Amino acid sequence: MSLKRDILIGLAVLGVLLIGIGIVIGLIFLLTKALGIVLILGGIFMMFFFPDIGEWQPHSMSKTGIVLGIILTIIGVLFLII
Repeated sequence: MSLKRDILIGLAVLGVLLIGIGIVIGLIFLLTKALGIVLILGGIFMMFFFPDIGEWQPHSMSKTGIVLGIILTIIGVLFLII
């Protein structure tokens, strides 16, 4: 009779551990999606709303901002897909 009780307690503990692992995996999944959205928004900002060339930066910085914006957008899309 004690063996059945021990098995049931072990199964209950295993169930609680598996639920905890599932919650952690779910949170990691949601955080990667949120990071993807933030990277996409940052990339769009750098591509379209980056300060104009004549305001305070050299001409080459404009191209750098656009390239970095494209890279951030691609990485963000990859985070959303995966």
